[in-house]
Amino acid sequence: MFFKNTADCVGGTLFNNKYWGEATVFTVDDGLFSDRVRVVHERPDGKGYPNHLKGDEIPRVAQIIAVADCFDAMYSNRPYRNRMNFEKVVSIIKEVAGTQLAPDVVDAFLRLVDKGEFRSPDDDGGGSMENIENIRKKNDDPPSPPPAS
Repeated sequence: MFFKNTADCVGGTLFNNKYWGEATVFTVDDGLFSDRVRVVHERPDGKGYPNHLKGDEIPRVAQIIAVADCFDAMYSNRPYRNRMNFEKVVSIIKEVAGTQLAPDVVDAFLRLVDKGEFRSPDDDGGGSMENIENIRKKNDDPPSPPPAS
């Protein structure tokens, strides 16, 4: 199951992804889950936040959600861009395995990709092939001044 974003995990309640399945709600009442969701932006290389955790210091569920969140962030339409091409998303996830994402979780994700999972039913093979940095730069740059007359 992939989440729309980590905000879908507020208070230990998970809402099923828009692509896979119906609007099922799962509730986790043990209190540990919400603590683990807070650290989904930690990275195996220790350059994440909020606590700069490294490798196995990052709870397993947070490592899994990080891969899901990364995939969904790139493979979903956003107000500022259309979703990225599926193969491009998968290549970026492979590229950041070990630095930004847990490599064994990425390996598990890739095994599922190889079985045909996660591609949206409405995916026609299109989507942006731009790198995230190019998209971010394009959206952060101020507009060009009009040409001089």
